[in-house]
Amino acid sequence: MYKGFTSEQDEALTIFQEELLEAAHAISKIRRHGPDSTHPDGGETNLNMFRREFAQVMVMAVICGDLEALPEAGPEFDVEKVLEEKINNLKRYSTLPHVVIDRVAL
Repeated sequence: MYKGFTSEQDEALTIFQEELLEAAHAISKIRRHGPDSTHPDGGETNLNMFRREFAQVMVMAVICGDLEALPEAGPEFDVEKVLEEKINNLKRYSTLPHVVIDRVAL
């Protein structure tokens, strides 16, 4: 555990990390096998698995925020600039519709 975190912050970050990895795994399954595919032994579809994992990521993001597991950045880190750069890069390099990208609130 990083000594700058409380035990609650450390636990929340650990769970958040696990949920992010599980969401990434669900996306991989969708891309490899399709959204409607299920495990050969049955269970939920890959798409529903991703929906579940995405919801769990959102829960942990809120919890991490409430526990201040990611403390407010100082003046050396400009989050608005990072967001603007990401939006500009998406517009330049991705095929995502600009109308969708533009809806991201800054």
